[in-house]
Amino acid sequence: MDGSSIRAGDNLGADGESQEACHQYREAIQRNPAFVPARQGLAEALFSMRQTDAAFEQLREVLKTDPRNITARYTLALYSIRENQIRSAIEELKVILNYEPGFALAHNLLGVAYAQSGNGPGAVSEFREAVRLDPGSLEARNNLKLALEGAKKDGSKSAAQTDPR
Repeated sequence: MDGSSIRAGDNLGADGESQEACHQYREAIQRNPAFVPARQGLAEALFSMRQTDAAFEQLREVLKTDPRNITARYTLALYSIRENQIRSAIEELKVILNYEPGFALAHNLLGVAYAQSGNGPGAVSEFREAVRLDPGSLEARNNLKLALEGAKKDGSKSAAQTDPR
């Protein structure tokens, strides 16, 4: 494994030099095609350059060798939402939660995906679970508050019956 290429790629990516970061990650992948951190770093750099198809491809390569890689799945779900590929995001998040049911961030992101797909009750349920798992998460608490307010506006009282904590 080539830690120096990964460190260089990470540093370049942090400095906003995504093109050079991609070069470093690709060098590491060329030396070891199964090197997961290089593929994940390359995907992040590609996303930053708005090369989403290539980034998705790198994450899918990670999942071919390591289907339980939560980081790759979460990143895939996050960018799927950003690209308005909500169904794909929901599928990935459900897989994550099958492996890691206590992953509060995944519950919160699934709530976001449900909200964007128009599934208000599903969003409220996922935000509640995220808050239950991580009561200190301001993002999850705010998302829950907004989802409950939206449910009240829509007259969907069944989704808003429980106190948001």
